[in-house]
Amino acid sequence: LLHFPRPFSTPSIQGLSSLRPQLYLPVLFLHNYSILSIAVLLFYHIISIGFSLLFISILVSMKSRHSVLQSKQLRPGEWKWEPHTKTEEGPIRMISPHHLLLNPIMSFGTVACRVDKGLNENTTAYWEIHLSGIPYGTSVQFGIGRRHILMNSYQFTDLLGLDGNSYGVNHKGIAQRSGVRIQVTKPMEEPDPHVGLFFDGPNRSLSFFLNGEYLCTPFVNLDLSHTLYPFVSSTAQCTSLRLINQYSREEVLSLFSLSRRKVSNCFDNHSLSTFLPRDCLTS
Repeated sequence: LLHFPRPFSTPSIQGLSSLRPQLYLPVLFLHNYSILSIAVLLFYHIISIGFSLLFISILVSMKSRHSVLQSKQLRPGEWKWEPHTKTEEGPIRMISPHHLLLNPIMSFGTVACRVDKGLNENTTAYWEIHLSGIPYGTSVQFGIGRRHILMNSYQFTDLLGLDGNSYGVNHKGIAQRSGVRIQVTKPMEEPDPHVGLFFDGPNRSLSFFLNGEYLCTPFVNLDLSHTLYPFVSSTAQCTSLRLINQYSREEVLSLFSLSRRKVSNCFDNHSLSTFLPRDCLTS
């Protein structure tokens, strides 16, 4: 056995000559191995620090509700629920223009309700839905869709996103678009959650927030050929939903910008580059 004066230290090169010949090569190997190990550890820590800084910068850029409202210069609005039925015995009961109950007596399937705020390619908007209690059941969905989509079903299912006319994320963190379902975020398990939605018409995207903190952007390249509206749907009995914190801004575009956007929505960038001047694509 070799005795080293202190941890992780090795004899000097001169000291190796005093060792027996059969021990010279193992000690030299250990010396080189220690240097290699230290180099690998340093490299690992540098990479770890780099990824940590990158992750932190991503989190900072993934905007809280406050930063979204400031950066986009959104203005408060006054929206209200626009149910397709208001009967006391029906699947929707209006408490006020901003408060409703879905499946107030008993649930026989899925029911949806929209908000009266239209969303198009010039609209930037943020709104929140306050859900009373802990979300439960097969599906409590939040999203957007065209005005005349399927509003109720005798099946317990996700109504939003069944086809290309709507988009939705349910309380289990599952997004649905054109019938395709994918897990995009963690389930909403906290009581009385505030679910925020950020619609970015110019960039054709829809992002989600939970209690003011960014969750995900599951929907991009939205089809904005028709006006969209905020929607909710639920399979759960007596789902209490309040519409709060509504903000929006309508972008005023020049005729050239409107024309370019319309053309861009009809073709991909590669197709556009074949018949449009370069300055039209980048200006």
